[in-house]
Amino acid sequence: MCGIFAYTGQNGKDAAKVLLDGLVSLEYRGYDSAGIFTPESGVIKTPGAVAELRKRVPKKYSGKSGIAHLRWATHGEPTKVNAHPHGSGAIWLVHNGIIENFKELKKKLVTKGHAFVSDSDTEILAHLIEEHLKRERSFEKATLKALKEVRGTYGVAIQYKGEPEKLIAARMGSPIVLGIGKGEHFIASDPSPILKHTKKVLFLNDGEVAVLTPKSHTVYKLSKEIVHRMPEELDWSAEEAQKGGYEHFMLKEIMEAPEVVVNTLRGRLIPEKGMAKLGLNQRTAVIAISQSGETLDTLEAVREGKRKGALTLGIVNAVGSTIARETDAGVYNHAGPEIGVASTKAFVSQLIALALFTIFLGRQREMSVKTGREIAKELKALPKKLEKVLAGRKEFEKFAKKYKNARDFLFIGRKYNNPVAFEGALKLKEISYIHAEGYGAGEMKHGPIAMIDKDFPTFAIATKDSVYEKNVSNIHELKARKGPVIVLATEGDKEIAKLADDVVYVPKTLEMLSPILNVVPLQLFAYYFAKGKGLNPDRPRNLAKSVTVE
Repeated sequence: MCGIFAYTGQNGKDAAKVLLDGLVSLEYRGYDSAGIFTPESGVIKTPGAVAELRKRVPKKYSGKSGIAHLRWATHGEPTKVNAHPHGSGAIWLVHNGIIENFKELKKKLVTKGHAFVSDSDTEILAHLIEEHLKRERSFEKATLKALKEVRGTYGVAIQYKGEPEKLIAARMGSPIVLGIGKGEHFIASDPSPILKHTKKVLFLNDGEVAVLTPKSHTVYKLSKEIVHRMPEELDWSAEEAQKGGYEHFMLKEIMEAPEVVVNTLRGRLIPEKGMAKLGLNQRTAVIAISQSGETLDTLEAVREGKRKGALTLGIVNAVGSTIARETDAGVYNHAGPEIGVASTKAFVSQLIALALFTIFLGRQREMSVKTGREIAKELKALPKKLEKVLAGRKEFEKFAKKYKNARDFLFIGRKYNNPVAFEGALKLKEISYIHAEGYGAGEMKHGPIAMIDKDFPTFAIATKDSVYEKNVSNIHELKARKGPVIVLATEGDKEIAKLADDVVYVPKTLEMLSPILNVVPLQLFAYYFAKGKGLNPDRPRNLAKSVTVE
């Protein structure tokens, strides 16, 4: 949520171009306004897209350093005046997070003669640093004093006109990564905009501050103690974040599901022993699942678990993210960058990681070698089966056209596929802005069935499993109310086709692994439904990819 990018260099690069290109790489995080600042040319801000900001930046706009931001509104409406960067005097900054004591700080600053132009909590921090700068006469000291007064969360990049080549970054509860280049340095919310310039990065921890110039970087704790930590090399290429020939990132990422399964399994499955190798021990565990590794409510649950003495495990996609660093052990999804705001391939990879965890725990207890081998064999077969599902994706485009006028959808499933129904409904409402409810099929008669009529379609997950007959009964009930039904069924099931208005077939797999195959058709349906409405499925309104505030 929100995106920070900052640059300082001595290589003759145009800072404005570097910053604007970097903001494009951060668009996936979700935003409602954008802005840029260089000490030489000042600030330009606008509500709306980066493309609009680029239009407003004149050719003569120049600089060797600067800061830029994509804003997701938390305090104050998404307007030009509330967009970042914010400044006071010679201090300008961009900020992710929420300053919880902003009212108290603002009141104190007003009594000292400060006047505010926006409703944003961020502007308070710029004024606070400026106030301390009057006495400290040191950019670093003034910043440290101001940060110690702030309560809440922040990831921040700060610039002072008096020392235009110097940048200060700080982190408390909102991610910040430094890019370490040759004669240049970068600050960002995540590595995406940095990778085209350098693979060498350094992740800040909470309570750390970094001072950067074109030639140097120094990391301190808020206590002023120097932190000695070597940068790390990231192996993600900038090209990985491109669309790869697909019209949208979301479709590209759905199509990558087979590869994601292979990558998540790689080196972790011992098929002949029916065993998963995860490097975990046997204490009580708290498992945190997060694509970004920065989701704040999940992170707070991890921290509470640690306070209680639990073993904390992370299942995350973002290498070096906060959850990855703060958990005792964990599993990287290896899904690669996911640019579309609505999660698709990362969700599939999370299911694979959880299946591996199931094998690991099961084999520590009652699961036999034979059962472990069966699950391992089927996990290895999933990529080919997913490819088969994806090969029929044009069917979903046809269904989306057929139901394009529907304003409501019900998704139902049982047992393992109950959460898949929730996920299918979520995807449709996220990117199509259609009202959709996910329900356990057994709960249908406790409310949702009252809504069913000829204009209220249902997507029923009814693959061949231990609750198949119950699902068939639910479909009969829907048809009795004249509700259109799209059924997700197992290949070869001809009987269910007699009941359904439309059928989507998936290959047979083990019941416990069926969600991995069944969720992909629901993702495709949502994608084509949104596309048919002329919407951009990569950037749904009002949503953010990484939720770093509570």
